[in-house]
Amino acid sequence: MKKPIGSEIILAASVFVGIAAPPVSEFLRPFLFVFVFFLMLFSLLTIKVDEVLTDGLRSASLARIMGVQMIALPVVIGIWHRFLPGSGHWSELIFITACAGSIFGAPAFARVMGLDAGLALRGVIASTLLTPVVLPLLVPLFTRRTAEFDFLAYVARFCIFILVPLATAYWYQSRHQGPTDRGNRFFGAMTIVFLALFGIAIMDGIGERFRHVPWETFGMLGFALALHAMFFGVSALPFLRRDGHRALTAGLLSAYRNLAVVLAIGGAMLPPDFIVFAALWQIPMYVMPLIVRLWKSRSAA
Repeated sequence: MKKPIGSEIILAASVFVGIAAPPVSEFLRPFLFVFVFFLMLFSLLTIKVDEVLTDGLRSASLARIMGVQMIALPVVIGIWHRFLPGSGHWSELIFITACAGSIFGAPAFARVMGLDAGLALRGVIASTLLTPVVLPLLVPLFTRRTAEFDFLAYVARFCIFILVPLATAYWYQSRHQGPTDRGNRFFGAMTIVFLALFGIAIMDGIGERFRHVPWETFGMLGFALALHAMFFGVSALPFLRRDGHRALTAGLLSAYRNLAVVLAIGGAMLPPDFIVFAALWQIPMYVMPLIVRLWKSRSAA
């Protein structure tokens, strides 16, 4: 079997560096939003932005993906949490996670895993537009928490982390007649750099938690891993027969949820330990490209 090398290992290692070296993650933590901006920008520079904008958000496949990811999953899980036996704190975490849109870095992860980065970008935009409708509407309906949602902060983040990088990438590519091979290599490398820096920074405080309450933290990590796999599989399954490549992209969009933004603007609607869960949620996202690479290498052997 061919050993996986390169970006997959860098991404998987970054979160463990953040856990094992608390001073490093603590030093990088203030720059989290800077890392998100540049990883989004460099990721978009590797995509033919004009084609993405031409395709728009009105494709039937994107509508089906968003229907599963942002409507069916939150409603079904919300009904389970609110009305069925066995619900509680963990089902509430699952429900709020299901209400979140895709992470801004989803196109970058899609590119690393050889999936449809253009579709991932459209999914990020669509799910980000749906989150301020889905989250404040469904949380009070299916939980006992009040809807506190900072719309202005959310709009500001949408402009800074999506519209500005999108406009910049479009302007750059219009001047250079689209992405070039040389540019793609550089922009792709920079995307990995900023993804890795974000992975290290977001682990600030997690290393200390593993040392002080290891069993509780490992339990929550196991829960995050299982939920990540469930979201991926449930969202990919409806599309497998038609297009396996698109199915995996749909699974990525659903599993790579933007809990950091929900944490930043969610207020009192979030459970007390959601901040820890949001950090641990990054681990399966960063390890997944390595798992996919191992699986592809084994299949090709």
